[in-house]
Amino acid sequence: MPEQRNSIPFWRKQEVITWIIEKGDNVPYRAIKHFQDLVFRVDGGTTHKWRNREEIMSAKPHQHRLSGGGRKPLSTNMEYMLYDQVINKRLRKEKISRQWIADVAVTNNASLHADDDPPPPFTASTHWLSNFMARYSLSQTPPKQFDYSDQ
Repeated sequence: MPEQRNSIPFWRKQEVITWIIEKGDNVPYRAIKHFQDLVFRVDGGTTHKWRNREEIMSAKPHQHRLSGGGRKPLSTNMEYMLYDQVINKRLRKEKISRQWIADVAVTNNASLHADDDPPPPFTASTHWLSNFMARYSLSQTPPKQFDYSDQ
């Protein structure tokens, strides 16, 4: 059975990078022997590939991944248009449903790619809709209006 791949925690990466900078004269391959003596298997190629050293060093030691990963939104212009439409509808105190947001998203995407033939595939799934609402801090219920005249 092949050996299972384990990710290296940031605190360990920070320890290795600090050693490379301070005692290894910025040569990643010198860390192999040092950390093998400490019963920590580290591959020289792995330490050499840590290109984003500044981000690793500034990360919290208990983190497992750097932020900013993952798939980017399909069309930021479409999302900005949709967000503006949602805000305008809220300002007019009209009700906004998840279905309405999904329908408008599909039509906005089609209108943005009217010149392209055909437009890139886009469906406003419930997962996309939930993530869109989380990205723009939207909720089903509008924010409550406080009446300060009673005080």
